[in-house]
Amino acid sequence: MPILSRIITTTFNKISKNITIKLGSNIRRHQMSHDLDTLPRMLGWSHSLQTCQETLAHGEMFHLLAETTNRCNFDCEYCFTVEETVGDANFHTKPLPGELNLTERLALIKAAADLGAKIYDIVGAGEPLIDPLCLQQIECAVNHGLQPVVFTNGSVLGSPRQGRQRAEQLWELGATVVVKHHGPAELHDRIVRRKGAAKLRDQALELLMELGFNSTTPTQLGIDNIVYQATLPWIPGCLRWCRENNLHLVCSSFIPSGRTKKVTAQAASSEELRRLFEECRRIDEEEFGISHSEQMPFVGSGRTCTQYLGLYVTIRGDVYGCVGKTESYGNIRDHTLAEIWKERLPLLQNSFDGGCPPRHRFQ
Repeated sequence: MPILSRIITTTFNKISKNITIKLGSNIRRHQMSHDLDTLPRMLGWSHSLQTCQETLAHGEMFHLLAETTNRCNFDCEYCFTVEETVGDANFHTKPLPGELNLTERLALIKAAADLGAKIYDIVGAGEPLIDPLCLQQIECAVNHGLQPVVFTNGSVLGSPRQGRQRAEQLWELGATVVVKHHGPAELHDRIVRRKGAAKLRDQALELLMELGFNSTTPTQLGIDNIVYQATLPWIPGCLRWCRENNLHLVCSSFIPSGRTKKVTAQAASSEELRRLFEECRRIDEEEFGISHSEQMPFVGSGRTCTQYLGLYVTIRGDVYGCVGKTESYGNIRDHTLAEIWKERLPLLQNSFDGGCPPRHRFQ
């Protein structure tokens, strides 16, 4: 094993020290061979390409991606939601003018459910769990039959004061939780621009694993890493740790939005991504008995990018095809969600192949 991989494996193993980890039976090392397209992944994201295409053929929405408040206690150098003032470190310190109120947010969720949506991804604009309305949105999604997937930086869940209560609420609601994770503590703190962030992240993961989020099949726990120059060496070890501990690895490259709207020297090249995907494919096949193509929109999550099969609604109501923001559909205050979905559906029915168009364009 390469030196860097040994280092990152040791780093990740420290997180789960003294924790009883219940592995999903389909993830156990060397147990048997699996095709990644049929292997249970993360609850809410465990769907085959065939299922996605059948859903589209019926005219149904798959994903609703919706933001919570703009407020965030981190200042990530790759943040895709920063728009007006890309270089402003204080952009996320307060709500934006015209944020959707609770009534509008709940109506949006109900409208998505009426269109057949199955998953409710909570992706920002800031840190969802510091938004006082977030839990009510999750409860509404559950009541309407949507599987909530919460993306978080881990600061609230890692807080000794409020972490356990919030984590238990998410567990009772059946939510899947994805925690931001960029490798070793020093690197993580530098990327998110907050000293001590990695400590909170690790405490959050310990708590979520203790409660059993990674004991289910599919797992209800994932980590979110961004593939670029700063993180490239750490991804293989991250994948190994996730496989060993039944976490789902959401590991994607830059999208053309916010601080990464333009290609910079920080971005991983197409060749670097190809080599990384190939190494991850080899690790899965040789060490875990999981076979798949290395050409994936997310490292370790298979060919199908279901986030593209729906609509992404910002906290101010602007609607896009997904977080890549390559297709714009106006504002939810001017058009119903049904009208917007009717406009988007033909594009997906005629062109979706499981890939990630925004990232293809970025490269």
